[in-house]
Amino acid sequence: MSLFHRSFAITVFFGLTLIGCQQNPDIEKQEIKAIMSSMREAHFKQDADQFLEPLKDSFLEVRNGRYVTLKKSVSREGLQSYFQDMEFLELEDIQAPIIEISGDASMASYTASIIVKGYYQGRPQFSKLAWQSILKRIDGQWKIVSNVNTSLKDSLLGLVVLKRVKHTIGILADTLHIRAKANCTGPTDPFETLVLSSSTSGRMEQLSSDGHLILQHSDKGSWMNDLQKDKLTEVLDEGLIAFIKGHEFHWLSFRPQDRLKDPRFKGYIDFDGRTAFQINFKDPLARTVIFYYDFESYRPLGFDYPSHREDEMIRSHFSDWSEVDGRLMFRKVIIDEGDNKWEYDFTEIKINGAINSDLESKNALIDPDKTLTKDQK
Repeated sequence: MSLFHRSFAITVFFGLTLIGCQQNPDIEKQEIKAIMSSMREAHFKQDADQFLEPLKDSFLEVRNGRYVTLKKSVSREGLQSYFQDMEFLELEDIQAPIIEISGDASMASYTASIIVKGYYQGRPQFSKLAWQSILKRIDGQWKIVSNVNTSLKDSLLGLVVLKRVKHTIGILADTLHIRAKANCTGPTDPFETLVLSSSTSGRMEQLSSDGHLILQHSDKGSWMNDLQKDKLTEVLDEGLIAFIKGHEFHWLSFRPQDRLKDPRFKGYIDFDGRTAFQINFKDPLARTVIFYYDFESYRPLGFDYPSHREDEMIRSHFSDWSEVDGRLMFRKVIIDEGDNKWEYDFTEIKINGAINSDLESKNALIDPDKTLTKDQK
């Protein structure tokens, strides 16, 4: 089936507006809702006849700098084939539709934008469409006589995916910050980590048998405090700042654009056995950071972050999800760097209101008396 018929099927559905000239506006609204519901249902029922019923027998389709005249009878076979090959997961309005009616109620237009998500012949499909349908009253009924439609470039779908991620896992306001504490294991001694993140700053504290470090970045500057050596470094280089940001797992999942820029949709990939959106970002060093979001649920699955070694990536995997203050949070992170593996088991995750002084504190927030020893491995 041609790409034209696939796009046509979706855009014509949402181009439908049957606006009667009933004098009761409530009845008119109910009629519109019923018809739109029927057209939406046709996709999931794979029923081309139900979908095509409101179209004029011949109508115009305008796209890509040209228009063509289509006949409903000729379109049916291709449309039915498309429906049978497509499993729809989402047909969602992302802007409130705009309906306009001529003064004599003989013509109408319907303008809207939607997200379309599903599997076509088993392959993931995701797009954002906007269109305008023109309708004419014929023999007392509204019929679609033409459609003008467009779709967002694939490379720009990253922002659309990120909005769906926020809708799924929750939204964090600028006034909030995340506090996440974890017990960690790795190639050497176990250690404890505490990360505090806000929209403008992040603080990471790590305690192990080998030392006790606090590192912080913010829009006002950066520093590192080595509590064991009693040494304060007042300015950090961009590489070390990137290291801190790469450990703000939860904040990056909710608000990656606070730390990264230029999100670009790069297609689909298998991530830990799940189909995932791949969104590429740039960090402050112009290096690529790759995020993976579950295709069906939009949950963040993990990300690839640049290693200190050139052209190498560190992969983080998120799991063990639960709800914290009405937002979905993962409680486990596994980090793979070559043959080395680290596991972060989060024992405390909090979303706090006012940004407090802990984010700026150079003093220990992890009890130094709990320093882990090599015997505790």
